[in-house]
Amino acid sequence: MNHQELAPNYKLPLTMLFTFAMVQFVNVLDFMIMNPLGPTFEEEFGIKTSQFGFLVGIYTLTAGISGLIVSSFIDKIRPKKALTIIFIGFLLGTLACAFAVDFTTMLLARAFTGAFGGLMSGMVMAFIGDTIPVQKRGAAIGIVMSAFSLASVIGVPFGLFLADRYSWQTPFLAVVGIGLLVFIALRAYVPDIPRPDGAGKEKRNPFSGLIAAFSVNNHRNALILTFLLMLGQFSIIPFIASYMIHNVGFSKDQLNLIYLVGGLASVGVAPLAGKLSDKYGRYPVFAIMSIVAIVPIYFITNCPPISEIGLPLILTVSSLFFICSGGRMIPANAMITSSVPMKIRGGFMSVNSSVQHLSSAFAAFISSQIVFQPIKNGPIERYEWVGYIAIFCTFIALWLGKKLKIEG
Repeated sequence: MNHQELAPNYKLPLTMLFTFAMVQFVNVLDFMIMNPLGPTFEEEFGIKTSQFGFLVGIYTLTAGISGLIVSSFIDKIRPKKALTIIFIGFLLGTLACAFAVDFTTMLLARAFTGAFGGLMSGMVMAFIGDTIPVQKRGAAIGIVMSAFSLASVIGVPFGLFLADRYSWQTPFLAVVGIGLLVFIALRAYVPDIPRPDGAGKEKRNPFSGLIAAFSVNNHRNALILTFLLMLGQFSIIPFIASYMIHNVGFSKDQLNLIYLVGGLASVGVAPLAGKLSDKYGRYPVFAIMSIVAIVPIYFITNCPPISEIGLPLILTVSSLFFICSGGRMIPANAMITSSVPMKIRGGFMSVNSSVQHLSSAFAAFISSQIVFQPIKNGPIERYEWVGYIAIFCTFIALWLGKKLKIEG
């Protein structure tokens, strides 16, 4: 189907999209269950908190590197075959995590899992771009990305419950079990579409994927937009918990409410943002959500004590942060996915996935260099600087998003 011509009776392939949503759900769930297992791994493997940070960070690092490596040859492989291979590698990596016996083997298992897990999101987005007409792409991406919010909400309690009830290995085995069911659905409900004529057949050097991604101005702008959005979000997120406890006066129970309420509030936003993007235009919806996001960004990074403003107001504004941060990614991903022609979309989205992971890690590093805690267990300082940087990134992203052109 010509992406510029939409049949009046066209309906979204919901079975395929829900399958992609489950692929994303399993992917995010695998990443999220690591967070509550830190104390357990420190005790089981006899490691320090900083070493647990390596277990989390190695996933992001290998995810970023793998996308750059495969970008030059992924377009030679039929999309369904590529996604199938990637998903199998991801499940094998998660299974290896369950059988890790020490820090080194767990580190290797997480690195292997990240190398494949980091590719899955890019391949799913490329698949949507190849199969869904541009006029309906926002709604399709909204359905698929709703899995992120759902996995984020249940990931931590899911991991804690299984680890406390059975063993730390159980959450990983559960993800593999769910993943096997998703794999069956992937094989059954995802179509085996051919590559466009000539895609991936020309002789290419090992860096052709990167060259294609960065040499075209429109493609380069799309990648910079991804970088700015990740920098604006993941510079703030790592310190929300510490700031709320040490500066705002939250208890640990109250802190859980931020993620629970925020996650639940954002679950239904993704499909709605997708539909609105298709109806009113991707950039207008992106712009509105980005501008609204400035309010919670400023509030969270300059939040007064809970005794002064009360818990309900803080939960309202923090939920608005999750809603707008996740919601603006729907039209943004629709714009980015449509910014490249189909014949190189797989390679480009692999590079884009790498940019997402590497810029998230860069954002966390930059914010950690800005924010500091002069006194142990005392207030955190300069968090508001991070908020100002995020607001600045938002304005640049608004300008850049306006410049993106649809190519496919």
